[in-house]
Amino acid sequence: MRCSRCRTTLYCSPDCQAADWAAHKSSCIPSTVRGMVIYCDVARERSRNHELFEPVDINASDPIRRGSGGERAPISELIGVPLVLYRHIREPSFEREKAGPPNAPLDNQAATYLMIGEDGWAPEAWQEQVGTVTVMRKDGKPLTKASIETIWKYHCHLINKFNIHPILAQQQMNPADFVRFCRSYKVEQVRDGREDFRDIDIPL
Repeated sequence: MRCSRCRTTLYCSPDCQAADWAAHKSSCIPSTVRGMVIYCDVARERSRNHELFEPVDINASDPIRRGSGGERAPISELIGVPLVLYRHIREPSFEREKAGPPNAPLDNQAATYLMIGEDGWAPEAWQEQVGTVTVMRKDGKPLTKASIETIWKYHCHLINKFNIHPILAQQQMNPADFVRFCRSYKVEQVRDGREDFRDIDIPL
């Protein structure tokens, strides 16, 4: 028998599957997960609608699912919405610079912001020339444009706090403060007529 949800775990019988559910539940991710592509500057300019985010279905064979190169977003772990980001360009910027000059159009501010840590800084490899990335929730829950935008804007909010009061920024890296931000951001977007935010569920 194969788990009907993740399609990756095998069992010898229904009883065996039922007995293992408590242990398997936390790692049971659907066979296809709805993630998001976050375009770098140049790719966004070339995309059809010039949008920052584009939905993508991620199957079990995708590198981001296999753990080969995907990196956890540190703050997302603290706020209870664990994200994994995968750079389409594998070499970090400081390695690519050896072969030629920096290419600013490959910058991806949204991805850089999502990778900040508790000190308010992203790792060096995520600070410039990041390129286009794929992002998914580690728990397998689907991402929407509204939800990934909200998470990104929360990171922007934290960075602004770091510029004024770093300790306060660190204190706000928790699920309760994140939920408060989400509710406030949702109200603002619905007020501005953005219907995609009307049905967003909070907590995300």
